[in-house]
Amino acid sequence: MTKPIRIVLLCVVCVLVLAAAALFAVPFLQAGSALPEDAQLAVLSVGGGQYTASWSSAPAADGYRVEVYAQDGGKQGDCLLRRDVETASCPLDGVEDGMPVRITVRPTRQYRVLGRTLTRAGTGALRVSVTPEPMPTGHPACRVRDTDCTAALSWDASDRDGATYELCLLDYETDRFLPLCSTDVPRRTLNFGEDGDLPLPDYERPAVLAVRAVHRDGAVTLYGTLSERVTVSRDNLLGTELTLTARRTGENSYTLSWNETKGESYRLEQWDVDRRVWTVLAELPHGSEILTYETGRLPSCADCRFRISALGGDGRAEEEMAAAPGTCSFLTDATPLYAPVWPLKDLPVLDRPSEGADELDTAPAAKQLCVLGEENGYFLVQTDHERGYIDSDYCLINLPDYLGDLCAYCITNSTASHFTVHGYDIPDVTGTVVAGYEGVALEDGRQLAPLLYPVANRLMEAARAVRDDGYRLKIYDAYRPNMATKSVYSLALRIVDHPLPEQTVSGEAVTLPAVANGQQLTYRALVTNDRFTLANFLATRGSCHNMGIALDLTLEELDTGEELAMQTDMHDLSWYSSIYENNAAANRLADYMKAAGFGGLTSEWWHFQDNELRSRLSLNIFLYPGLTAEGWMMDEGGWRYRTQDGSDLRSCTETVDGQRITFDAAGYAERP
Repeated sequence: MTKPIRIVLLCVVCVLVLAAAALFAVPFLQAGSALPEDAQLAVLSVGGGQYTASWSSAPAADGYRVEVYAQDGGKQGDCLLRRDVETASCPLDGVEDGMPVRITVRPTRQYRVLGRTLTRAGTGALRVSVTPEPMPTGHPACRVRDTDCTAALSWDASDRDGATYELCLLDYETDRFLPLCSTDVPRRTLNFGEDGDLPLPDYERPAVLAVRAVHRDGAVTLYGTLSERVTVSRDNLLGTELTLTARRTGENSYTLSWNETKGESYRLEQWDVDRRVWTVLAELPHGSEILTYETGRLPSCADCRFRISALGGDGRAEEEMAAAPGTCSFLTDATPLYAPVWPLKDLPVLDRPSEGADELDTAPAAKQLCVLGEENGYFLVQTDHERGYIDSDYCLINLPDYLGDLCAYCITNSTASHFTVHGYDIPDVTGTVVAGYEGVALEDGRQLAPLLYPVANRLMEAARAVRDDGYRLKIYDAYRPNMATKSVYSLALRIVDHPLPEQTVSGEAVTLPAVANGQQLTYRALVTNDRFTLANFLATRGSCHNMGIALDLTLEELDTGEELAMQTDMHDLSWYSSIYENNAAANRLADYMKAAGFGGLTSEWWHFQDNELRSRLSLNIFLYPGLTAEGWMMDEGGWRYRTQDGSDLRSCTETVDGQRITFDAAGYAERP
């Protein structure tokens, strides 16, 4: 073999040797791994003399090699454990309480050569010496305070010097206790709630707590055995004080909300102003995630009072739950939206809310319409033919729909008239439904009380001032049909010179003027007192009531509904009713009304009228007919047709305005 050939062969052999070396060396070198320089080891007592070790992970490791040796006087003894594990933890089998041991942890990584899987031990082994011990803390005492939603825990101190304590919370998903917080002393108070250490626990998953002692020494941390469990339920933490709040979420729409308390259910109630009773709105089970109630759109000037009560499982009242009801109250805003109105005279329906607008239609006097909007002193309405704007100054608006609970309403002429002469009957008037009032008392107990819109706004001013002082205006009459004015006057006139009946309507005696012996006391003597005539009480041709600018009213206690005692009853057509006989309550009523710009009559303590508006509008309109509720009405749900008695057409097909219209169960229909 020649020398060149030998050189070539030698080079080939070298290349093959280097390639073989690279085949083994490269994977070996790539399989290197190391623990972090600040790696820590934890030894956890799991009870029953058993321990588990865990340590800092090595980023490139596939597993770890764990070796545990007994130690005696600092010398390494027998090997108690040698194991390869895939995760950064390992049970310390064979290690007993109080046994000094030395633990070594090396990261490992696997690599493949020629189809074989090999393991390489990494560098940077963690070596620590430790004497495991349970460091028990006993059964923690727990005192829960529902007044501030806290749980105060305390436990036995560890005998090991320098020990701290770790409070742990059970994680239901993993069924393991996870660290919550640490403390240097054997006690800790936890606050529950949105801003506390923990949220309020679920009803199905109470907060389960345990504590363990912790001792740190360099790179090793010893965790003692978990204490016995302490369970804190949601109901333990809940208090007994209820708070109800209302938040405005739209035009006269509110969201009621309350806090969670002890109990089995909640009862939400609303105060019925007219009947003066609480009515149930909703009952919600305890533990419900919904602690709110949407009121929907509330009526104009509604006196809203709500209360929420916590009830026991057997229906016990809130007092037995040691919790007073939460309450809130507010008065809704005034709005004419969806209120019924009646034109005082034929009004042009305009295409826009301004002077000089084009006329689309005519809204007939006394025809009921529904307010769909208000702009620039005009009401948006829908007539039988067009939708447009009418002048709101000439519209009578129903006070119960507009002023709502700011006033009380008792239109006695629609049920049993109070017209008397100092308590004595006026035949065919007293106790009757006065002509023109036949459609005022509605089926559900409500009544119509129309008043000209600008006067209603002035009345609102007086009503608010009255309310601020703890009273309420009670209206006995507002718009009075001219037919009623003429009817009552003619019926009273025919008996004015008749002698008085033997007794009053109520049967109670009243104060009477003296008469000469042998003379009979007549109605006229009670009416006039040489200063008044029947015309001072009852108009002969037309009155401000017929224009919708006058009203008869009194004062009542806001909370009780009891009327203040005046010098006479309402609608007593006698000189005893004159303002010269006013008592303190009547003077108080007059002060409120005059402060709001109303004028009065010397003959009637109850009568007030808007003279300024009469002058501004040059009113001389005595609207003759009685008004009714019949007509189309609209709300958030759509159009409904209200009959004369105030009820809606429902679940039927009827002829309305000459057309057959079908109404659903809720009373809604497509208006033609």
